[in-house]
Amino acid sequence: MSESEIFREVDEDLRHEQMVRLWRRFAPYVLAVGLVIVVGTSATVGWRAYTNAQQKYWGELFYEGMLLCTQEGGTEVAIETFANLSEEAGDGYRTLALLDQAALLATNGETEQALEIYKGLTTDGVNQAMRDLALLYTVFYEIDTGEPDELRKRLSSLLPSDNPWHYSASELIGFLALRVGDEETAKETFNRLAADESAPKAMKGRAKDMVAVLGD
Repeated sequence: MSESEIFREVDEDLRHEQMVRLWRRFAPYVLAVGLVIVVGTSATVGWRAYTNAQQKYWGELFYEGMLLCTQEGGTEVAIETFANLSEEAGDGYRTLALLDQAALLATNGETEQALEIYKGLTTDGVNQAMRDLALLYTVFYEIDTGEPDELRKRLSSLLPSDNPWHYSASELIGFLALRVGDEETAKETFNRLAADESAPKAMKGRAKDMVAVLGD
């Protein structure tokens, strides 16, 4: 191997490491937005179903769990509350409880347990939007360890513009590109998100930051 080839290989390795560092730097913000989506969607869909005595009871338990999330030291009790609710509630509240249980487990460092819940919800969530959201999370939590082509294949079903999670899926495509050192795909993805006026404001901000960091 020539000296120039050695330097080129080292440079490529360094660039790959830089891509991984960028992903790890911004990943918590992606997760934070996702958690807001879960809680916000849960609140909207959950209280919409607050119509009869049984649903009222489930709604009260669900609301109790959400309140516990905001209290210092309430995470463990909230996880237990959502777990109990998921075992007795109907399909709608069951899905919402499992989503919030998984989100809390993940933030509590119990990623494998959260991932197991999300994988289950990809097939038995109450509706397609919730199944797609669970799919989005399975990719997120496997993005450092999963096979890249398989992860991209999973995300492909979420990329059409009529899918409610297509912006989040696009962002993960960009970060997945960073993981494997595909700078061109990452730039293209983040430039597109940064220029899309319909994209969520926080996501556009992250995309612009990524474009600035990656350069022309």
